[in-house]
Amino acid sequence: MIRIDEIWLSTQPMDMRAGMDTTMAQVVRAFGY
Repeated sequence: MIRIDEIWLSTQPMDMRAGMDTTMAQVVRAFGY
């Protein structure tokens, strides 16, 4: 399983102030789901 911090490094830098919903949306979009 890919670790969350590795996902963050593989995607564009995200604003750490963003809500968890936004963060999950970025992760889901990165995987194409």
